[in-house]
Amino acid sequence: MMKPHEIIRKLRCDMDLTVAQMAERLGLSSKGGFSMIENGKAPISQRLALAVETLTDGRIDAASLNAEIAAARAGFVRVADNENTTEGAPSVGADAGEGASEIGELQRLCFACERRLDLPGIRDCTAVDCPHAQREAA
Repeated sequence: MMKPHEIIRKLRCDMDLTVAQMAERLGLSSKGGFSMIENGKAPISQRLALAVETLTDGRIDAASLNAEIAAARAGFVRVADNENTTEGAPSVGADAGEGASEIGELQRLCFACERRLDLPGIRDCTAVDCPHAQREAA
């Protein structure tokens, strides 16, 4: 399996573009910054991963280039360790690797009420459309 930066390099070579041309197509202001990404010395941001997905009409999935996008598409979000996610929606964290100790671990949330699925309180949810809430038999 190719690493994300290798996928980016292969794409540029397949499109027969220079580093500067590829950086411009992806909306980057610096060919040096793109070169660092292509060489695996800088992380692939969410914005860049989505730009690659758009440029390739979806042939390269942004989720294969950026862990945060992969997690979001799988129904996970990054939440702070001390955040009480049973009371409200958690905050989405930074790109993978940036401030990981401050952001916390990935947590699976209900798509309807945004409560953590690993906490017992999910069964007490009162949201009408929450599929995880216990309902009384009619």
